[in-house]
Amino acid sequence: MSGVYQCEASGVEGRVKSAQVHVNIQYPPGIVTIAPGHDTFFTKRGGQPVHDITCEADCQPKCTYSWYRKGDRQRYTKGNRLFASKTYNYGGTSRFHCYATNDIEPYAYNYSRLINVEVKDGPDNVTIIPNSSAIENKPFQLLCSASCNPVCQSYNWYHNGRRGDQGTQVLTFHHLSKDDSGDYQCRVTDYYGTTYSEYYTINVPYAPENVTIQYSSWYDHLIEGQDYITLTCNADCNPECSYLFYQNGKLMNNAYTWRPIYRNMSGRYTCSAKNSIVDMYRISSNFVTINTKYKPTMTSSKNKTTITAPDLLDLTFSVDSFPSSNVTIFHETKTLIFLPNVTGQLSYNVSIESCLDHGKYRVEVVNDAGSDRFTLIADVECSPIVVRHSNVAHKEFRVGDLLHLTVIFMANPTAEVLWSFVPWNQNTSLEVQTQQIQTHKESTKLVLILSDTDKFGKYILELKNELGKINKEFNIQGPIVAATKTDPGTTISSRDSDSDGDLSMSPTSWKGKTNALRETEMNTFLLQQDKLHEEVQKLRLEGDVLRLKRNYYVIKLQVLMKEHPDIIDEVFGED
Repeated sequence: MSGVYQCEASGVEGRVKSAQVHVNIQYPPGIVTIAPGHDTFFTKRGGQPVHDITCEADCQPKCTYSWYRKGDRQRYTKGNRLFASKTYNYGGTSRFHCYATNDIEPYAYNYSRLINVEVKDGPDNVTIIPNSSAIENKPFQLLCSASCNPVCQSYNWYHNGRRGDQGTQVLTFHHLSKDDSGDYQCRVTDYYGTTYSEYYTINVPYAPENVTIQYSSWYDHLIEGQDYITLTCNADCNPECSYLFYQNGKLMNNAYTWRPIYRNMSGRYTCSAKNSIVDMYRISSNFVTINTKYKPTMTSSKNKTTITAPDLLDLTFSVDSFPSSNVTIFHETKTLIFLPNVTGQLSYNVSIESCLDHGKYRVEVVNDAGSDRFTLIADVECSPIVVRHSNVAHKEFRVGDLLHLTVIFMANPTAEVLWSFVPWNQNTSLEVQTQQIQTHKESTKLVLILSDTDKFGKYILELKNELGKINKEFNIQGPIVAATKTDPGTTISSRDSDSDGDLSMSPTSWKGKTNALRETEMNTFLLQQDKLHEEVQKLRLEGDVLRLKRNYYVIKLQVLMKEHPDIIDEVFGED
């Protein structure tokens, strides 16, 4: 056994000690041990454990130590401390052992037991534990629980991913509010690293707030039968709310979800919301007004009437529409009046003056949603009026001319037609031969063949019924000629006048023409007279030939008229 030895001798004379002898017994390594004694050690990833792992053996002289990782033939490190000069760069778990040797038995290997070395990234079992249920306006706490090695160094809290101010193990809410709802996470740090907990969700129940109503439509025009509407009630509440809807203060059976819109859906809408936190529904802070647009509908008490002119025709009708409609009233194709923004009942009086006011009166109504119309047929009883007639004014006619005097008229009841004739050279009114007259319901035609000067004069048409009568005059006059004696070859034509003239004047009289023409016409005529006379002389010979032919055809036409009265219309038509 190694140590310091000394002996002592004693006798009568006394006691004597020998010199010290140092004895050093050398021996190879004995049992190799590892401290501390548990089987698993933790280390940082790429770092070292809190306390190093040491290897010891009883040997003399002193041992040298080497460490091996199981499965590796090469030495990991030397020395009695595993991580004195090395960091752990492996992932997961590794098994290590050490061996000791000295000079007594340099090739004797005494191995220690195997130990496990695991990488540790941070605390274990990090969880969040609430102290009670979450109730609005009540205190509340969250505890961050963790297994740290050796101790937890710091705590941090996160709300919806955002780091909070409190850095304690317990997160305290003095008055829990709905704004505190969300996902919470705690982060714990120890020697080995940092670990995050799983998310913990705080769901704070609260009563409905900010209750509002709104509507949406598919096309935004709100036209009846064309658009679709949805009502939506919104509220901030937890848990979810149930909702009620009201139209004009009356509870609705169902809300509108893409429903076709109709006029009975117009009105003022509100809603209310409730959840399990409160007992009463809370009314929306706003309202919406829905105005359904629908096309006009017109109603009238009559669609046909009889009226005697002159009078007022009463057009009474009602318009149901939204928005209000624009009304246009027509007589046939003529616009009588435009009335904007009409709704409800309306009366409009049309002045009926004559037969021209007979016919269809149409009322049209239009708004953004559509249109409607109705027609009133007015049967107007009226005295005769002339609508259109042949224009013979300021025209000159000659002997042998064929002339149609056509008159279009209106009358209700039907008018009696009477033609008469006053020759230019007398005041006596003569009857016109019936074969010269063609009369229909609303027209009459007088066919004249100016065979001689006796046919010139005033032709008078009289139209009459039980409500009144009217006359229309046609003055047929010959051409202007010189004041000298009438040349046998000169022909006579006529010109119409609607004014009463001197029935006694001759169509070739200078005096008669002077009275009929305006002064300016006379002056112009005098300047041209000489020139016209020369031209007449030149044409006289040609005129003689033409006159003979014309007289022949006049006689031929007179015969044809007597035998075939209708042939005139076929050959000549209306003038």
